[in-house]
Amino acid sequence: MSNGEIYIEVKTASVTNAREYKGEQWGEQQAALYASDLDYPLPCKLNRKVSDPLKPGRYAISGTGFGTDDFGNLSMKKLRIGAPLSVAAK
Repeated sequence: MSNGEIYIEVKTASVTNAREYKGEQWGEQQAALYASDLDYPLPCKLNRKVSDPLKPGRYAISGTGFGTDDFGNLSMKKLRIGAPLSVAAK
C-alpha cells in the first residue's frame, strides 16, 4: 500500500440479512477499510441491494461521501464506492 492510500475491500460475494426498504430488498456485504496509516483493517458492513452486490475485491472510496457536521468535524454522510482497484478472480 502506498503512502496515503485508502480503500474498501469487499470480502463476500453475496448480500445477507435482507430486509425491505422502500419496496426493494437491501442487506449487508462484509468488507474492511484499509488505510496506509492503520495497523489493521477496520471491518465494516456495506448496505447493498440484494440484486446488486459488489464483487469481492478492492474499491476506491469517492471523496463525495465525506463532509463536515454542524461543528466542523469530519463525517461520512454516505460512503461512495468508486471504481474497482482489483476484483478477485472467479
